[in-house]
Amino acid sequence: MVLKKLVNENIYNVLRKIYMVVFIMAVLTRVLLPIALCESQLINTLVFSVVAIFGFLIIIIDFFTKRIFWQQKNVIWLMFFLIACLISSIINAKYGIFGNIRNLIWMAISFFLLYPVDYKRTTNEIKGEIKFIGDILISVWFMACSISLVMFILQIGF
Repeated sequence: MVLKKLVNENIYNVLRKIYMVVFIMAVLTRVLLPIALCESQLINTLVFSVVAIFGFLIIIIDFFTKRIFWQQKNVIWLMFFLIACLISSIINAKYGIFGNIRNLIWMAISFFLLYPVDYKRTTNEIKGEIKFIGDILISVWFMACSISLVMFILQIGF
């Protein structure tokens, strides 16, 4: 296929790393209260829609090129879990189906994109990626705690 020739393994890994950074930053901005209070629901929906579409595109690239997800040992259990969540969402539709479907989509993106990435990778590559993610988290939490400390000292509150 043309997509296989266009996207090689290095491009796929770079796209996946970019997705992880974008996903982490989107989630962390929702956790930090001052930023979350300033954002409107529309901005929040737009940001997470873009992140979800980006993740879905990477999953499509994987499906048409390497199919890493289907090579995992315990993929059947993840599929059963997704099916059980879908059935539960349908049964409990009267309590709000859109929120359940949205959570199901995020779970599917996590299962298809984040779970299978360690297949055929060395321990050093995995450790480097964990360090990369840890550095992002440490940097964001350091900034958030520093701002929080200044807000506490100056008695600025939300």
